[in-house]
Amino acid sequence: MHLETDTDYTDHWQQYVKKAIENTITKEFNTEIWNYDKIIQALNTNEGIKNFIEYKLNTTTTNIQIPEAIKKKFIYKDTAFFVTFIQEKNTIPAHQKEFTDLQTKAIQESKRHDSTQTMTKNHDQPPA
Repeated sequence: MHLETDTDYTDHWQQYVKKAIENTITKEFNTEIWNYDKIIQALNTNEGIKNFIEYKLNTTTTNIQIPEAIKKKFIYKDTAFFVTFIQEKNTIPAHQKEFTDLQTKAIQESKRHDSTQTMTKNHDQPPA
């Protein structure tokens, strides 16, 4: 009696399923439909989370690149990621510079967005 071999086809099966999924999903993720504000709002309710996940699962992967130094912190599971931030400008590590640049951009975008809302809100208020 011949038993099945101990060959593990897990990797082959995973690659096959991944390629099949990639080939069937052709709709691109629309950042106008799901912008950052809408995603944040969706995370406040179970229904919102469900809708976002369903949309995301039915669209192609996003093309957002994580800066290389930060990506390596995740790859090598560097748990001291934020602990290693230093104040000395001459010796700032690459991951801190990349993170600081991303943070600055996010803050500027947030201020731009918030000022638009504040101006509209003040514009709509009756004179005191």
